[in-house]
Amino acid sequence: NGAPSKNNTGGGLEFRDDASRVSMSRMKSSYGEELKRQMEADKQKRRKSKEKDRDEDIDFLQESFNYQPFGRGGAGAPLRDQFGNMITSRKPQMRGDHERQHFKRFLNKSSRGSSRASHRSRQRRQSHAKNDRYENFEEEDEDGFENEPDLIAAGPISNTTAQTAAQMASNRFFKPDYIVDVQPKKKKAPRMPAMFPPREPEPQPPQPQVTYQIVQPQVDWAAWRNELFALLQWERWQREEEEKRRKYQWMNDEEKYKNEREAMERGFQRDLEDRRRQFMDIQQENLERMQDYWEHRHDEEMRRWEEMMAHPRYVQYLDRDNSVKLSQAFVDQLGSTMRLELDKIKGNMDERDLELLKQIASLKKDATVADRERFDSLAEVDRMRGELENQKALDGIRHKYVYNTLLWDKLMDHKMRYPEC
Repeated sequence: NGAPSKNNTGGGLEFRDDASRVSMSRMKSSYGEELKRQMEADKQKRRKSKEKDRDEDIDFLQESFNYQPFGRGGAGAPLRDQFGNMITSRKPQMRGDHERQHFKRFLNKSSRGSSRASHRSRQRRQSHAKNDRYENFEEEDEDGFENEPDLIAAGPISNTTAQTAAQMASNRFFKPDYIVDVQPKKKKAPRMPAMFPPREPEPQPPQPQVTYQIVQPQVDWAAWRNELFALLQWERWQREEEEKRRKYQWMNDEEKYKNEREAMERGFQRDLEDRRRQFMDIQQENLERMQDYWEHRHDEEMRRWEEMMAHPRYVQYLDRDNSVKLSQAFVDQLGSTMRLELDKIKGNMDERDLELLKQIASLKKDATVADRERFDSLAEVDRMRGELENQKALDGIRHKYVYNTLLWDKLMDHKMRYPEC
């Protein structure tokens, strides 16, 4: 199929389009279309990712420029005049987190809590109420605030600044800033003896009025932006230093485990060489004992017999008297003795072989224990590496969460203070 064939009319070669070539061309075209579709999808995905990053950058810059880092009233502390009287109610902290569930209990406790200044102001209000009820009696005030204006008796000054609907709906702890004018301190009236009738009160000069002025905070946005960027750079530097420290610690731990593993392997090889050397020494000792036996037992008997037979007189004596012939009983006894000696040597060799087998088994067991320890060390290294990676991921998530929470809190605080922005 698809082989060239001669044409009857033109005399040239022609190729036939069989089914395999057609299917191959279709597969190529479909693969090209699929590749083109995937490239287009990847391009759309990259474009959407760039748009998402751009929107996130715009939102981040908007939140950063709308962030108000300055507090109102000194981190939520109550404002006081020069006498120590609290003229505004206490502003609870974390007022930007009123929508979170885990701050409700804290806000409720802080809103109904009392301070020392409020307790003292209640005592002074009670003393003024007594003076109004009993006009003929004069009581000495321990703190020296007898002639305070009626402002104290009326209680803390309430906020008279009109709030917008958005402010009232978003934050129930909204309080503007105040500036208190300094008042002159009143002199204490002399106390008259009880025997004299009370004298007429002297006319008092008009009391100066306390005025309050709402001042909007002036924000240096350029300085704040530089401070924010410096803070971000410092946090990034801290994270990089922490990452370097962890990496250095991980490298030190890995190097320590590597050295310990090499030391264990060297000790194992040294013990193995010692055991092998002991085995060779035992074999050499057995060989020397066998050679010594044949030299001092068998060869010695043959040598003495040859020496005796070398003397002519002894030969003549043997030939003449024939009294040195060996009997069958002596031969049997010699064979049994030789057999016993051989069995004893064989038993000793078997014991040595058994001892060597035990030593080899002990070496194998030690090798298995060393391998297990090595595998445990490698597993511990892998576990510590996984813990370091998990800790790195958790630290990244925690930094991101804290950073986003801080920006969101400041943005909400700014929106509650300036809803028109």
